[in-house]
Amino acid sequence: MLVQGTGGVALFSLQIAKMFGAKVLAITSSDAKAERLKALGAAAVVNYRSHPDWDKEILALTDGRGVDKTIDIAGEKTIVKSAASTRNGGDISLVGFTSGFGGGLPPIDILSKSLHVAGTAIGSRATFEALLRAMALHEVHPVLDQVFPFADYQAAFQRLKSGEHVGKVVIDLTR
Repeated sequence: MLVQGTGGVALFSLQIAKMFGAKVLAITSSDAKAERLKALGAAAVVNYRSHPDWDKEILALTDGRGVDKTIDIAGEKTIVKSAASTRNGGDISLVGFTSGFGGGLPPIDILSKSLHVAGTAIGSRATFEALLRAMALHEVHPVLDQVFPFADYQAAFQRLKSGEHVGKVVIDLTR
């Protein structure tokens, strides 16, 4: 499985995949973040700033096969390389569009590899409760980058905007 970045969705994806025994590969923007991803269980991490053709690195890590599943969080700037990194018949789950709404994934790229590309949505309450039970059983906890009191909400948004966070940035409404 391939996850992108160190935001909350990427880290939850990594943690959940590890609960099921998956080998997780990741891309991120810095070597420091790469070390955090490895500490959380990523088998290998590619720094997309030092390796702009990160899709080729992912293919090399999978002996040219590609990953079974990609969690695409960025959208516009990553979707084409996500497709290139995913094996024939593999799945791409579109979770977000942090880099924009475009991307230009040609239909031939989907058809030639028989990719399954789908957007994700919030699941049912029963599914969420099952996830919580699994997380409790495996002692999986959300990765929190920083907790801000409500009065410092602007600092929280600046932290997000900086792109330096690893995990969730939280605004505590009780403080």
